[in-house]
Amino acid sequence: MDVTILAVTKRYDGVCIAGVNNALRWIRPVKTESLMLEDIQLSNGEYTETSKVYDFPLNTTHAPNPYQTENHIIDESRIISYIRTLTDVQRNDLFSRLSESPLITAQNSDISEILKSRHRSLILLGPVEIESASIDRDRNINPPKITCRISFRVNGIQIHGQNNVTNLPCTDLKYMAFARNLLNQRNVDYLQLTGAELQAQLRFAQVFIAIGLTGLSRGTHGDYWPMIIGVHTIPDYNQVIDYGNL
Repeated sequence: MDVTILAVTKRYDGVCIAGVNNALRWIRPVKTESLMLEDIQLSNGEYTETSKVYDFPLNTTHAPNPYQTENHIIDESRIISYIRTLTDVQRNDLFSRLSESPLITAQNSDISEILKSRHRSLILLGPVEIESASIDRDRNINPPKITCRISFRVNGIQIHGQNNVTNLPCTDLKYMAFARNLLNQRNVDYLQLTGAELQAQLRFAQVFIAIGLTGLSRGTHGDYWPMIIGVHTIPDYNQVIDYGNL
């Protein structure tokens, strides 16, 4: 199945990927156990990347979890094959067609509830207005842990999750690599950027945000929490990902 990848993210025990097929239907390739880096590796040693189209080896098993209705089991007997890389014109066209910004209203801007009410877990919004972006590095963990959060609006409406949290966590590997590099450049462990400052760093004219719901959280207050799984700028920004240091 041809899948345009729109999310390659870090999970606590591996990675997660998601994209859309030629009919613009969301697809999340999964395994019965956690997806690991080697599961998204091509025969040439490269890894699956966003804004690229692949022939994804999926079997006929549809494996929805509650709300994660987009899950499809990977056929591990075959490899992922690269097809092409989208141009910025093609990316902008895809994002504009896929964006579901009209679902955001002043009466309903809780993205978690919007998704759960539709029994799904993936959505693209935009163009959005970035309000702020924070980057934090915890050196008490080895290797140091990077935490990214982004606050944004859609058509002037503030997006939030449960408990009215507006600075949503971002686990996009490409964005996290950018964030780590920025901390290193400035020799700090914490940064708080305005939307204008982030725009100046990434040099974008527009930005689209992909959001996914997590699986059911552990603990007594478990829920399906929204996370930013793709930061898609027009034009795209260049960022090398160190897959040995996620």
